Amino acid sequence: MKAKEVVASYFEALDKIDLESALSSFTPDTKWCQPGDNQFAGLKNNLNEIIQMFQGIMRHTSGNMQVRPNGLVL
Repeated sequence: MKAKEVVASYFEALDKIDLESALSSFTPDTKWCQPGDNQFAGLKNNLNEIIQMFQGIMRHTSGNMQVRPNGLVL
């Protein structure tokens, strides 16, 4: 799968609230920097921390998290 396809499938899965599929191409040692000034912002040092962040966002939004890519070119 090409990089653009990986990114597209990631956003498709997030749109369907399918966290397992969205993170399926992440390795256990993936690092993630979540921008912002809120309880979810900051560096996540592994896949488990990334999953915990997304689960927290889902709880915070009552399962209504929406992801809108900005500037993604496929």
